[in-house]
Amino acid sequence: MGFIFDPSLVLYLPLYKLGGASFQSKDAYGHLCTVTGALWRPDGRWFDGSDDEVSVTMVETIKTCEFWWKPAAQITKASAAQGIVTFATTNDINIYIGGSTGSLVDETMTIQQVAGGGPRTAIHDYTFEVQFYHIVWVWSVADDRYNPYVNAVAQTPISSSGDVDLITTEVFKVGTSGDTAFGNVTFGEVRLYSRSLTPQEIQRNYLATKWRYR
Repeated sequence: MGFIFDPSLVLYLPLYKLGGASFQSKDAYGHLCTVTGALWRPDGRWFDGSDDEVSVTMVETIKTCEFWWKPAAQITKASAAQGIVTFATTNDINIYIGGSTGSLVDETMTIQQVAGGGPRTAIHDYTFEVQFYHIVWVWSVADDRYNPYVNAVAQTPISSSGDVDLITTEVFKVGTSGDTAFGNVTFGEVRLYSRSLTPQEIQRNYLATKWRYR
């Protein structure tokens, strides 16, 4: 797991081995993280979909968001929206899964700027079963947006008017989308990078960690 020694890894949360109401991240920064609810289990932290979250104050530019995640029930594009993570800044950027309240009626997993109607990019018409998935959103200079991967396979995104800006986070939260939608999910681990991982690196990280989530 050479990613641990990557200097661009600004947050690493192996939630499957981090118990307690607070803990430090397992990266070079040792960020203090605070838990609300989110019960520890051997495969990670379980979020009840009501008010559970893990939050950390950090000021970083994020070009790759990577996590292992499992929904509590099957999710399709018609499912009610559930929060995944939030980058709380002056211009909040959220990742959520399920149905849309806006114009992207066929979305399933979405990264959105400004809760309630800002620019967003989505995975189209994808069904998530009750199993772990390796999810990556990575900044593409060529496309000027974040592009999605599921289990190391690049997805063709759909986009609303405008693309989500590059994330500069102040507070990062796991398990919620803008403090308005909470996910009934399990997170195994979360990694944030200050650079864009290549497709080969995404594949390497997936292969190096998937054994834990079978």
